[in-house]
Amino acid sequence: MTVHPDVREGFEIGEAALPPGIAGLPAADRARLVLDVVHAATTRLGRDRGWDQDALAAAHAHTLAAGLRYRWTGPAKTSPDRRHSARPVFVLHDDGYGRVVIEVRRRADDQVVAVSAPALAFSTSAGFQRSAHTLRWRDTSTVEVAPWAGMFGDEQGLLSLNLTNPDSLGTAEPSPSGPGKSSDTTGTPAITVQVPDDLGARIEVIGGGPMNGIPAGYQNTLHTLLEQIRATPWQAWWAAGANDVLEIWYDFAAAKAGVTIRHAHGRWRTTIRRPAGTFAKAIDPAALARHDIQAMLTAVQRRTGLSEHPPL
Repeated sequence: MTVHPDVREGFEIGEAALPPGIAGLPAADRARLVLDVVHAATTRLGRDRGWDQDALAAAHAHTLAAGLRYRWTGPAKTSPDRRHSARPVFVLHDDGYGRVVIEVRRRADDQVVAVSAPALAFSTSAGFQRSAHTLRWRDTSTVEVAPWAGMFGDEQGLLSLNLTNPDSLGTAEPSPSGPGKSSDTTGTPAITVQVPDDLGARIEVIGGGPMNGIPAGYQNTLHTLLEQIRATPWQAWWAAGANDVLEIWYDFAAAKAGVTIRHAHGRWRTTIRRPAGTFAKAIDPAALARHDIQAMLTAVQRRTGLSEHPPL
């Protein structure tokens, strides 16, 4: 796990590299591994940010106590006759999407008297909150909610619960209770947290865009070659002749084709500039991607004085 303590615009960065076999772990162990990776990264980053370590530990403990399952309950709304209150209950599923039910309670004793069938909801807590705002009583026995509320005001579906209609009833839980109890984690990999200064000279493929209108042949070849450049022989080639980091970017919104190289703050940054408009005349986009990668490598060698790079 690598975290980046340097402050960048608008976001924090962390990268987790997972060994083979993770997909074969039991669901509970995979969930616990995700929690521990995030906790290790935020704890390390928090040391540089001055975050309250006790608060991070409490968040870790809370997640375990919740069964490694995210739940959120929206605010309750009272029925027109004041006899009942309804609230949406959301749970995030392992497929990345939420599920929501409407839960109705009797106000006199706060007992649950009805729960709707579940419906597909949005994929974030903010989406859950947007959906909760749509909860409405249509009359004294019918309550409705838009289960899917997107980021741009779009709403999909309508979940309805009628206290007099048994067909609208469901169960009290909109998803499985949780991934289960994790094992003693002896089968999960150990977590090592590093910062960039711990890694030494290396090649980092950062990426770029925009990808609209970029031919598949170019994209596939570009990504295949860049993945190759991240491999051990290339890392060894770079580390043998350089002390800094080499960042590789690509820019398809550039004004003209070419390669730029800059060096500052212990980092080399090279950018492949390929305007999207030039693809209209490209006979072989895959060959063009290889040409651009080779031009970038030639420029890097010329600027840094490195020896011949491994074959592509």
